[in-house]
Amino acid sequence: MYNFVDELQLKHPTNKHIQDKIRQQLQFLRDIGIIEFKGNGNYRKI
Repeated sequence: MYNFVDELQLKHPTNKHIQDKIRQQLQFLRDIGIIEFKGNGNYRKI
């Protein structure tokens, strides 16, 4: 997901917290059981 940081930064130049938001959303999806954290930055869709 972090591969999209540069593209998102171009679309939202005033947002300085894009990586933080990606991480937050991945944690949210993990917590509600949509994805599984495999470790080392890897996730799997459940």
